[in-house]
Amino acid sequence: MAWRRTFAAAFLASCAAAPSDPPTLIAPEPPAGATTGTQLAAALAGLDLEDRERALWDEAVSGNLPAFLRTLVPVEVHAEIGGVERTGTFWCAPDYLGFGPADDWFRAPMTPSLAQRIADHYGATLPTRRMVDVIWRAATVRLE
Repeated sequence: MAWRRTFAAAFLASCAAAPSDPPTLIAPEPPAGATTGTQLAAALAGLDLEDRERALWDEAVSGNLPAFLRTLVPVEVHAEIGGVERTGTFWCAPDYLGFGPADDWFRAPMTPSLAQRIADHYGATLPTRRMVDVIWRAATVRLE
């Protein structure tokens, strides 16, 4: 479960200077008639790991992501370095990685290797343990 939290909490973490508008995930628009979260959960239920991961990869690269996951949110990190307080900002998805439209999406657990492949595909970085802790503290809503 820790790997799921690690991946999802900052699926799209990337270091950046604070832009005037929030950065967004560059992903294709979902295809017409894209699978809903309910449909995807049902379709994945009977699959073995290899087929499940292949199906999740196909959904990811097709752009079947909820629209709200495309707008990244800033997370500030603070540290004292050499006696000087430093602040940095990185950007991450506002929720765990999921698939389907915003009104019917599915948070999909996956292996770390698939998580890395998807992050690489979108030019993103998986978070470090420290980033996950900072994200958790900054979150306005937390899953149990």
